[in-house]
Amino acid sequence: AKLETLPCLTAAIREALRMGYGTTSRFIRVAPEVTMQYKNYVFPPRTAISMSAMLLCQHPDVFEDLHTFNPERWLGKNQPADVYVFGRGSRMCAGQNLAYTELYLALATIVRRFTLNLFETDYSDIEAVCDAVFPMPKADTKGVRVLVL
Repeated sequence: AKLETLPCLTAAIREALRMGYGTTSRFIRVAPEVTMQYKNYVFPPRTAISMSAMLLCQHPDVFEDLHTFNPERWLGKNQPADVYVFGRGSRMCAGQNLAYTELYLALATIVRRFTLNLFETDYSDIEAVCDAVFPMPKADTKGVRVLVL
């Protein structure tokens, strides 16, 4: 529980989730048996509606400087409700709490024991260029590489 009170660690985890977003597939839901309205849009009953965590995590109205890893954004403007990777409502990921526990423990252990520097890695090495349920980077990427010091 103490790790979760560390604002910089929490910010780094939220930013990693924002940039990693897990899946690129749309989460499809069917509107209930009543007509729904959102702003000027009207959805008849049983209309399929979907959203993409990837698009929400890269929405310029929510996040500034989208392609930069910037944990500080979570210490200011952005709030926990802006983390979309686990979904929302009754269909939210059942393993969210376990995932957060693992992320806190793993990241805290790595940061405490090692000094890491990015090595020949930039945004293009992780950018999703293909939707294959999971985000796929460019074909010739070597992924995220680090030097352990």
